[in-house]
Amino acid sequence: MKNSSDFAILDHLMEGCQIIDFDFRYLYVNEMAAKHGQKSKEELLGRTMMEVYPGIEKTSMFSVLRKCLVKRKPAELENEFTYEDGSTAWFLLKMEPVPEGLFILSIDITLRKRAEIDLQEQLRRLEAFREIDLAIINITNLELVLKTILEKVRSTLSMDAVDVLLLNPDSNVLEFASGCGFRTKNIKKTQIRVGQGHGGRAALEQKTVVTPDLTQPREPFLRESLIKGEDFIFYCATPLITKGNLVGVLEVFRRTQFNPNKNWLDFLETIARQASIAIESSRLFHSLHRSKMELMLAYDMTLEGWSKALDLRDKETEGHTQRVTEMTVALARKAGIPENELVHIRRGALR
Repeated sequence: MKNSSDFAILDHLMEGCQIIDFDFRYLYVNEMAAKHGQKSKEELLGRTMMEVYPGIEKTSMFSVLRKCLVKRKPAELENEFTYEDGSTAWFLLKMEPVPEGLFILSIDITLRKRAEIDLQEQLRRLEAFREIDLAIINITNLELVLKTILEKVRSTLSMDAVDVLLLNPDSNVLEFASGCGFRTKNIKKTQIRVGQGHGGRAALEQKTVVTPDLTQPREPFLRESLIKGEDFIFYCATPLITKGNLVGVLEVFRRTQFNPNKNWLDFLETIARQASIAIESSRLFHSLHRSKMELMLAYDMTLEGWSKALDLRDKETEGHTQRVTEMTVALARKAGIPENELVHIRRGALR
């Protein structure tokens, strides 16, 4: 190996430079390479990668290094490196065989990669918004709309389970309406009063409630069976509000620790607003449908009442209108008139 003075130029580069031998032992590192690894040069030189970073031999990056050393061919890859404290950084690694072993050039691309990841995440969320909007527009069945929303929340926010509790205005109780991702059926028994527990507090205060660790909550989690049977750790609830009125609560659960950022919370609350609109739209649709059916029934009963009143004037014609109506409908059906149009034939005959 050349004398360290031969690497004076490399010592001052903004890129990380290191040379490892065929046993993955550090022969040379410059200051930037040491900084990239969050180690001092003294901690690296003369030691193997496996000694300095236990477990590194199980990574895909190490596989590429080994392949370069064996086949003596250059390689390049983008690698996410995880530090001892759990933090991560991204590096572009360029590897080139040298007589001593392998020369590795490392360039910090963390900012670019995080920007790319954020952009991809934003696109995923926009796609989720679009699919939820289409479900709200095209599906009138509330159960199907909620199922679509919950599946999107679960996948887009990387949660293990999600549910919706709807408010029963008569009892002021939040009741289970729909959910996905649960191991047991215990969640379906949920009935909590507004203001009671985590979900009830989110409803009462009309704000998002986050509990990072259900195993050590500041206040007891009322549904203990969910923790024991589901092994949930992270919990978050956000209220469903439309036109200023509370309609329910959206709950999300995760079985591993999680610290949501502002973007994550903003997305959850936006989804909650969409869910509120879906619930309101479905209820309005069914209310209008029920009103229409009641109006049609009243109209038909009025026509029948008039025809009976006319028949009763003369004993000889009693029931005549009804018999004519039945014959007319039967003839129309035989003539091939669609069933949905027979109602108009029947009403015309009654007149």
